[in-house]
Amino acid sequence: MGGEEFVLFLRNTTVEIGQLIAERIRRAVADHIVWWQGQTLGVTLSLGVCGAPPVRPLELLFEMTDKALYQAKRSGKNLVFLCEE
Repeated sequence: MGGEEFVLFLRNTTVEIGQLIAERIRRAVADHIVWWQGQTLGVTLSLGVCGAPPVRPLELLFEMTDKALYQAKRSGKNLVFLCEE
């Protein structure tokens, strides 16, 4: 989506399963050692997860998910937050 943001669509997936997948991705990235210019770097992710009922416009889905993402960032980063329905 942006310079440091990306979107992952998971079809036929509940919000709860989406949250579990997001948490697994977050942990895998946090546990991965990144070497750069002879140093180790810690990399973290902040994620927003939102469900998409068929009647929800795509623009609203992006807006809601973006709010959850920024809530995760404001709450200390390296977190997964669900959309407020």
